Amino acid sequence: MILRTIIVASLLILTGCVTNGGTQYMTVNNLHEKGLVPLSGQEVTAVILNKTLIGEYISTPHAQIKGKTALWMEYFGSDGQTDYRYCESKKSDNWDCAKRVKGHWQLKENEICFKYKTSAIYNRCFQMYVEEDVYLLVATTHKASGYLRAKIYKTLDGFVEESPFNS
Repeated sequence: MILRTIIVASLLILTGCVTNGGTQYMTVNNLHEKGLVPLSGQEVTAVILNKTLIGEYISTPHAQIKGKTALWMEYFGSDGQTDYRYCESKKSDNWDCAKRVKGHWQLKENEICFKYKTSAIYNRCFQMYVEEDVYLLVATTHKASGYLRAKIYKTLDGFVEESPFNS
């Protein structure tokens, strides 16, 4: 039994995965092992500027998303303004989209940072990666630092509120 525990712990260390009660969390090390590197500031700007990004939050050890889907959209204006919307659902047809926050974004080298004065989450930064046709956001600040925090499935030109965000 002790040998099995040592082997399992060693495998987890080698893969860079962090687990908690059966849940696996994707880390920046996992992305690097796949050969992924963070996008440059110029590349991030090309992805977000004057666009609406739509994605889904991913659980981390400090930000659990259990038994629900957590979608978000955010528009990135050329003036540094953002329009953020968050929806969650336990079933895909019953969305609660009550959270809407205006904020600011800026690039710090290859990190995108957000400020939302009217939110409990005031200031957060992320690095962006791309894997096939999905953009990945890895937190670089606060408790989720080093973990994959969100996947971006869609980028749209201009400000667009698709379902469920327009409900």
